[in-house]
Amino acid sequence: MNEIQTGPAVAGSLDRRMDPPRRCQARALRFKMLATLWIFPSLGALWIIVSDGARWFRAATVPEGIQVVTFEQWAALAVLLLHALFLWLAGHYRRTEIPRELPPDDVAVESGDVPAPN
Repeated sequence: MNEIQTGPAVAGSLDRRMDPPRRCQARALRFKMLATLWIFPSLGALWIIVSDGARWFRAATVPEGIQVVTFEQWAALAVLLLHALFLWLAGHYRRTEIPRELPPDDVAVESGDVPAPN
């Protein structure tokens, strides 16, 4: 009745306790993923700006150039500015955010709250 259990479930939990604690910078990771995935909308925004950008260069003055810009180009410019913001925030939080320790995966199993998988 008092047999010692050996096997992958017990050995795996012992190995995890000996691993160094995992650390994570959550905000830096979030903005890094946003900046990475935001490449696709940014490519579309670049296409909108470049495909009709000749109008800007034909304008004689800066106020005329601003008046020629269409709504789609303003929206595309906003998308590109958001991409720049995500890139800046990813770098900022990578430099300034203090990494937090992540709890081990098997804390609930070791405390007896959740039955161990067979």
